[in-house]
Amino acid sequence: MAYEKAIALAPRGSAWRVRNTLASHFRSLGDRRVEVDQLVESLAEQPE
Repeated sequence: MAYEKAIALAPRGSAWRVRNTLASHFRSLGDRRVEVDQLVESLAEQPE
C-alpha cells in the first residue's frame, strides 16, 4: 500500500500526519476500525 510506504519514508516525527490522512480516507470509506487504528497510532507518535 502506498500509505505504508509513505509512513515508512516520512521524516522523523511527521508520520503521524500521514496516519491522520490515512484515517480520514478510511473514514470516507466507512471503515471505522481501520480509521481508529490509524488515529491511535498517530496519537502514540504525536500525543499533542
